Amino acid sequence: MLVGDYRYSMYEDAFQKGFEVAGAEVVPFKIDPYFANSSVARIEKRAFWGPAIGKLNRDLFDEFYRHDPDAVFFFFPIFIKPQTVAAIKRHRANVPFAAYNHDNPFVDRRRHTMFRWYEKVMKLVDVNYFVRESTRQYAEDLGARRCRIMLQYYAEEIHQPISPTRDEFDVDMIFIGHFEPDGRLAYMRRLQEGGVDLHVYGSGWRDVVERGWLANSRDRRLFDREYSEAISGAKLGISFLSTLNEDVQTTRNFEIPACGTAMLAPRTPELLQLFREDVDAIFFSSEEELLEKSRRYLADDAAREKIARNGLARVKGVHSNHARAKQAYDDFNALLRNGMND
Repeated sequence: MLVGDYRYSMYEDAFQKGFEVAGAEVVPFKIDPYFANSSVARIEKRAFWGPAIGKLNRDLFDEFYRHDPDAVFFFFPIFIKPQTVAAIKRHRANVPFAAYNHDNPFVDRRRHTMFRWYEKVMKLVDVNYFVRESTRQYAEDLGARRCRIMLQYYAEEIHQPISPTRDEFDVDMIFIGHFEPDGRLAYMRRLQEGGVDLHVYGSGWRDVVERGWLANSRDRRLFDREYSEAISGAKLGISFLSTLNEDVQTTRNFEIPACGTAMLAPRTPELLQLFREDVDAIFFSSEEELLEKSRRYLADDAAREKIARNGLARVKGVHSNHARAKQAYDDFNALLRNGMND
C-alpha cells in the first residue's frame, strides 16, 4: 500500500510505477481527494485539523484492513496520525512500514504544526528515508528507527530529452524552481547583466516579476512534459540548493541531466561525489565563476554537448524513481525475511 497525496505525478505516481517495475502490486491510498472538493476542506488541510483529516485516517485503517497489504510506504506522511499507525501495527505487527520525507522538518521549528504528527510517526515505522545526512542524523537522535539515505531522483516516465514544441523554450539557459531569499536572485541578475540569455520559471517570483528585478522571469510553475520540454530546449540548465532547507542535492540535479541538458550547479562535496566536474556537470562557487563558465560553455557547443551526454549517462537508471522504489522494495523484502526486531 502506497499512502500519499497523489497530487503531482513526480512523487507518489512515480514511486508507484517504480514499485510496479520492481514486481510489486500497489494499492494506492490517495490523500488529496479528501481536501480537493471544498474550500472548508482546503482550510483544514492548511490547519491540519478538522473532520476531513479524521475521515482520511479512519479510511486508511479500513483500507488497510480490507486489502491486508504485505508492506506500507508512506510518502511524506504529514496528515497521518500516529494513533492510526499504531492501531494498524497492532492489527498486523509483522507488516513493515516505511516513511519517506524529502523535506527538512527540523530546520525551522515554526513548521511544527506541519510535522507534529510526522515526528511521532517516524518513531513507529520500521524504516525512515531522508534525502540529506543532517536530517537523517537528527531523526536518529530523536529516536526514529532505521534512518537511511534515499537520494532525490528523476522520473523515467517524465524527465527525458524532448524536442520543445515552442520557441519559448529555445533559450541559452533556464532555471525552473521556487524563489528563495538565499542569494539566487543575485546570481541570476549577474548572469543577465553579463549578457547570458537566462529564463526563469517557478513559484514565488511575483514580486521579482512585478518589480522588474529580473528579465525573462515568470511566476509560473511547469510540470511533466512541459517541464521536460523547457529543460531540453535550453543549452544549459541551472540548479540552486535551498539553504533554508539545508539541501545538499535536489531533484533538479537529476532531472536536468536526465533531460539531456548540461547542468550548472553549486560546487558541494555531495554533488562532486555524484558528478565529475566538467565531465558530467559544471560547478560554480561564486557569481563570477558562474558567469565565466556560462559564457565558456555557451560558446563551445562540442564541450557543452559532451557534458550533457555524460550527465545523462551518469544518472540514467541509477538515479531514477525506479531505482529509489527498488531500494525500498528490497528493504521491505529484507524485513519480511529477517524480521523487524533486529
